[in-house]
Amino acid sequence: MLVCPNCRSENLEDASNCKVCGRSLEPVEGALRRTDQAERPEAELDITPPKRPSAWPGILMLIVVAAGLVGFGVWYGARPNPCEGKFVSLLYRYCILIPEGWTGGSIRTPVGATDVYRPASEEAVVQVRSGEVAPGVTTTQYAQGFRTTQETIGFSVGPPQSVAVGGESAAVAWEISGTDPDLGVVRQREVVFVRGSQGWRITLAGPAESFDEARVAFEEILASWDWNEA
Repeated sequence: MLVCPNCRSENLEDASNCKVCGRSLEPVEGALRRTDQAERPEAELDITPPKRPSAWPGILMLIVVAAGLVGFGVWYGARPNPCEGKFVSLLYRYCILIPEGWTGGSIRTPVGATDVYRPASEEAVVQVRSGEVAPGVTTTQYAQGFRTTQETIGFSVGPPQSVAVGGESAAVAWEISGTDPDLGVVRQREVVFVRGSQGWRITLAGPAESFDEARVAFEEILASWDWNEA
């Protein structure tokens, strides 16, 4: 007897097909059918993994940045100090060379703080004052305010000039003259400018007979002027 591999029915020995389900009873065909029906493994895909980007560009960039920071640090630490060897104001952010034979320092008065420089004779005086100005005020406007006040008081006010302070040609200067009960005729030179939010006023005053000599020292002060912005 032959047993159908599909429905398990019994068939005669010489039967070629199952009498119940019609399945072939030939052993070769059955083996072939089983082979065809067997699950065939899927072919593996040959996927090339992505190439990792090189780390060298990032490393080189870090090296360049680090070298720049080191170079700036070396330059900043080794740069010359513009105020070295000069008198540094205790009130304002500037420094100067005090002329030979002159003395100077910062004083505080009821009307405000001032840097004062004098020759040994004390016949002249240089005063430096600074204060905050309103936003947008220019050097010309700042200077005109002083000039108007001086004219109102009765001083003889000279024409304005453009002068340099510490190499910066941004100041306005002029001279005034008047009389003093004790000193007689006195002269005064004003240098006024605005830098950032600060207005500056540098004044030389003294008797007319020694004013020109004092003015030479005054110009030395302006030429040696530098900013203490460390």
